[in-house]
Amino acid sequence: MRYKTGFLWSSLMASTSAMPTINPRSVPAEGGTYSFEFSQVEAVIAGADLSDTLYFGYIAAYAAYRGFGANGEAPDAFVRSAAQNWDAIVSQNAKKVQREFGL
Repeated sequence: MRYKTGFLWSSLMASTSAMPTINPRSVPAEGGTYSFEFSQVEAVIAGADLSDTLYFGYIAAYAAYRGFGANGEAPDAFVRSAAQNWDAIVSQNAKKVQREFGL
């Protein structure tokens, strides 16, 4: 994912009931910079049961354009890329956890 202000990155939301939807009014403030605040996502994960489906989505107004492209612009394909590499991402992070906890 390209990173200019951090707004798209910080617009990630989680839910156990439905996929978070893009908010057409969710745009960065002029000149603003943003950092990812994990507490909302963390709270959903912590409150989920093992049988729950977890939904994660970006709600920034321009998330679809960045993910799929528009007006001749090449897409970042950041969600598709993460999904395609999911097994490798999980494996890499599982190894990190094993090292950190001596497992």
